[in-house]
Amino acid sequence: MVYDRNIDELLKEYGQDIRKFADMCVETGKRKDYVQGGGGNTSVKLSDTLMAVKASGSHLSDVNERFGYSVVDYQRAHRQIAELGEFDGRLVTVEGISNSKASIEVGLHALLGKYVLHTHSMYVNLAACNRMGREIVQKAAGELGMEIIYIPYRNPGMELMNTTRAALAEAGGWESAVLILENHGIFVSGNDAVYCIDIHERINRWFSEFFHCYPKDYPDVRVYALPDGGLVSGTSLLKKRLKKGDLTERFFTEDCIVFPYQRPYLYGNIEFVKGEPRNPQAKCLIYPAEGQIEYRATPGQAATLEETMCYVIGIYDAVTAAGYQVKALSPEDIAYIDSLQVLI
Repeated sequence: MVYDRNIDELLKEYGQDIRKFADMCVETGKRKDYVQGGGGNTSVKLSDTLMAVKASGSHLSDVNERFGYSVVDYQRAHRQIAELGEFDGRLVTVEGISNSKASIEVGLHALLGKYVLHTHSMYVNLAACNRMGREIVQKAAGELGMEIIYIPYRNPGMELMNTTRAALAEAGGWESAVLILENHGIFVSGNDAVYCIDIHERINRWFSEFFHCYPKDYPDVRVYALPDGGLVSGTSLLKKRLKKGDLTERFFTEDCIVFPYQRPYLYGNIEFVKGEPRNPQAKCLIYPAEGQIEYRATPGQAATLEETMCYVIGIYDAVTAAGYQVKALSPEDIAYIDSLQVLI
């Protein structure tokens, strides 16, 4: 489908919805305990056919009415899903939009209501990355007085979308729905952006209280530039935990993969150095004995690596401190993620 108008005409017709969508992105994206790097995604249905969805790799905090999203024909997505079982991800061409690749979960967004907010929230994922996750989510739903649909882990893309589609059909709810996806995150859907933000906040507060894990305690993630142009970690949590001696390269890249994007973000990109560095491709050199981290990366890549490592440590520490066991992805799940060849 070709939308035969440019970005200015798109904004003239749908500007109010797009601005609300962008505000929702920025409000959520400024929270590193909700999204890490380019993670998380959002969407708004503009008409009976057009949907704006955050572009893959874009940061939620950078989205505005002219940047950071793509436009798709979501009715076409519905037809392809019904007839072929998958959506090809083709974009609607709008002059003045970069037309970056849409989020891999675009088909799932097409199934939900007008506004969709999806994050990898630290607090929700303390349950979603937990061997008792389903039971904890059921407790949350009862105490909050709302329906929360729990989706067992499925591979990102079509497998996840089709499982979610079946769960929504069984629940009888499409327009306003709350989904918690195992080892992934939360989706909130509704007819108003502010509603989605408010429901997202209520649910996160419940899990924060349940696990005694609070936003004020989330690490201040920082990467500093040196006079010679190099980049180093300035996050006290990472330095402290590295010196403790229980973190390894395998912990971050093999043994404790708690959400899909962790693997492509960290695998092959970090190296725990003993002696001289071995991997010339590593973007992050970790010296555990000294509690030091150096980056051979762009500032954006360094920030994504730093945020992801802090997030994984936070999940592991809070779940185990509460007396539960972390649920990590299986080798088969990891192999599928590797096949996607997602890059930071």
